[in-house]
Order: sequence, then structure tokens, then C-alpha cells
Amino acid sequence: MRTHIQILAALQVAYAVVGILVAVGIFLLFGGLAAMAGVAGPADDAAVAAPVLAMIGTVTAGFLALLSVPRLIAGIGLLQRRNWARVLTLIVCAIGLFEFPIGTALGIYGFWVLTRDETVAILDRSSSGG
Repeated sequence: MRTHIQILAALQVAYAVVGILVAVGIFLLFGGLAAMAGVAGPADDAAVAAPVLAMIGTVTAGFLALLSVPRLIAGIGLLQRRNWARVLTLIVCAIGLFEFPIGTALGIYGFWVLTRDETVAILDRSSSGG
């Protein structure tokens, strides 16, 4: 089961990093679009379009980051075999079930790994220094 914990942790970190990179990309894309709309369009249209594009990019990127950062923390915690990471990973796996198809598969795998008695015992021993 130790191998499954390591695999799950690595997958959590990788999925979180991809999510953060996509969030940054969306933020930069919409920021660039807002800047281009502000410069290229007529003044009245630009006054409306630029802030709307910037807001869409910021909200979307913020939402993706809000989902990805806890997943990154959970994955790092699992790599260090912290007991609190099990609970956090279960939470992000539950949320990830709605992120079809990758989040769903990762969520199911996470539940399978983290609900095993052997996993609980491994993380309890590791957290207590044993």
C-alpha cells in the first residue's frame, strides 16, 4: 500500500501543478485580451470590454487556483506521509469527482487507497514518528 500512497501523492501533485499552470495561462490570456481590447477598440466599447475580460480571466484563474492549491498541499503532505494529508486528500478527491474524466478517476483511486486500514495504519505510524 506504500506504493499506492506514493503514486496517489505524485498524481495529486502533478494534477495540481497542471491546474495552477492552466490558471496562470488563463489569467495571462484574458489579461492580454483585455489590454488588446482597451487599445484596439473604440473608446466606449473598450471601456466595457476590457474590465469584463479582465474580470472573467481573474475569476476563472482564481477558481482553478482555489481548486489546485489544496490538492498540491495534500499531495506534498502524502509524500511526507502526514496523517492530516489523508483527510485533506479525501476532501480534494471528493471535489475532484466532479472534474470528469481525470478528476473522477483520481478521486476514485484516492478513495480506494485512503480508505484502506493499511493506509490508515501507515500514515498513523509515520505521523507518530514510528
